[in-house]
Amino acid sequence: MKNNKTIIGVFAAILGILLIAVLAINYQGKKRYNWQENYRSKRVQPYGTSILLALLKDFYPDKTLEESKSQLRLIGEWEAPLNYVAIGQEIYYDDDDVNKLLEIVDEGNNALIICKYIPWVLVDYITDPSCYEHFFYEQFAKEAKLNFKDSLLHSEQGYSYRFKKRDEFLEYS
Repeated sequence: MKNNKTIIGVFAAILGILLIAVLAINYQGKKRYNWQENYRSKRVQPYGTSILLALLKDFYPDKTLEESKSQLRLIGEWEAPLNYVAIGQEIYYDDDDVNKLLEIVDEGNNALIICKYIPWVLVDYITDPSCYEHFFYEQFAKEAKLNFKDSLLHSEQGYSYRFKKRDEFLEYS
């Protein structure tokens, strides 16, 4: 009986030492990144936006940078030049939001929208109808081809985009 307890104790001690060794080797000086998509302004991780905000502050040192979680239609009067930046997994715009966005851009301001899923109501305004086939009929594709209605941005071949996660190109879904 005493012999079994000794064997179990030795086995538990060896297992504990191995576990500590594996953890020590795994976390030894390696920088870990959180690949969770969060888009938070204070995050330095891959999907955080702190670096983008720092660059914007450096590029526009005399301008005020306001962070807002409200929709476009709630933006009242603005002072030109305005640089509107929207970042997120999916941005929800309705017709009023798109009309406000187009009004902002038509007055010579800039808009940059970075998201995984473009609002359909905005797609109608900025893409050529020939692109719709890719949006509606292809469930999975290695690349997406888009084009612009504007003659300055329009390209005969269209613009190809591939989805990349970490170091690997994946199919769109």
